[in-house]
Amino acid sequence: MQRRFPHRAWRRTILLLAAPCLGLALTASDGQPASDDPRSAMHGISAVRGEHGAMLVFFSSAGYPPRVPAAGDDWPHDVYVSRWDPATGRLDPPRAFLRRPEAQEPVAAAQESGGRILLTMEDGWNTPNTVTQRYGIYQRDLAPVRAYPSEVQAGGHSGDAAAVGRRFAVAYSEGWIHGGGVADLGSGNGIYARVYDAGGGLLHHIDVAPRQRAWWPRLAGSPGGALLIWQAFAPDRQGARLVAATLDLDAGRAGPPVVLLERVRFYTYSVAWLPAVGHYLVLGTEVDAKGEERGQGMLVDAGGRVVARLMCMPATVREAGIAVARPSSGARDSPIVATAYAPAGDGRLLQLRATPANLALTGVLNDAHGNPVAWQPTGSVALWTDSGELQWLSLSRKGVVQSRFRPSDAVAPDNRDLCAG
Repeated sequence: MQRRFPHRAWRRTILLLAAPCLGLALTASDGQPASDDPRSAMHGISAVRGEHGAMLVFFSSAGYPPRVPAAGDDWPHDVYVSRWDPATGRLDPPRAFLRRPEAQEPVAAAQESGGRILLTMEDGWNTPNTVTQRYGIYQRDLAPVRAYPSEVQAGGHSGDAAAVGRRFAVAYSEGWIHGGGVADLGSGNGIYARVYDAGGGLLHHIDVAPRQRAWWPRLAGSPGGALLIWQAFAPDRQGARLVAATLDLDAGRAGPPVVLLERVRFYTYSVAWLPAVGHYLVLGTEVDAKGEERGQGMLVDAGGRVVARLMCMPATVREAGIAVARPSSGARDSPIVATAYAPAGDGRLLQLRATPANLALTGVLNDAHGNPVAWQPTGSVALWTDSGELQWLSLSRKGVVQSRFRPSDAVAPDNRDLCAG
């Protein structure tokens, strides 16, 4: 049977060959390519609210503790779940939640306003198309509503999820085009989205960027819609643009695409909704013509228009989440401000402040022990403790790593952080 695009090993090959462009060292001591990339151990993490105020943390892992597969072997990831207590910051021992042969990764989770949870993942199990994008819907107690393995799209991959009211959106890529781009690796073949009701019934199928050299979509939901961002192949060079479009989940349509960055570092971008200011925050790392990298931030309104831009900050981290601080309970006439945090490639955490018309880098901080963090390019998610501490859960070859941050430890960025000499 002719497969629609290469064996799952193309994912390992892509990261290994593109490692210099991604700022990763993936070579063995003898100078030969490493037998695995970091994602072969763990890849993809999300958190949603569970019962009794706890958080449910889902992640994909090759066993736990993870067992890195041998060179050339298929990835054996399963989806694990662990309960996190905001009162103590304790993460319970994880248990396998979805277990099948071949890999179910990277998992992404979204939660609709009634509390139901959608999980979606690229799946290599029992599919004639090498991979397929699948989903399942569960109650907060993890009782199934529409259990995995429900299918989003045969041949789909690289999916993400968001919720808007009682509806879910799953965005994904489909297919693979050989050749071009970094190290002639190729690209995905389009961006699509499907909209489901809270029971998992299909409402809409949206062709966002059909049959185009585009892949790795990321989603964030808001009260009125969602913002979808992705990397689009730039045919005139070895690289990609960062593109965005709004999704109307009621009407089942996408807004016009908007180019946010002309030269984005592959897979190094993220998006979150800032309820205090009513805008989306998009972070990404741009690569200039000389190969130098710098982070950028954008505020995007609900209609998809960029209303503010932070032109320079430290480079961000691949597949890292954004932590949005709880709104302060100030006076009615106090300024409207949103604060968010994101990992930086140099091991620090970035503090950003947004108003409805402005975005600024206002602080940088190390962890609660005063040390930088060795961020990995495999996924991270942030959770707030009841005491206001920020706890970052990152995936690694050894398991989930918990790092603690105190926002009060933030110090002002220096001129180099702001590209001011």
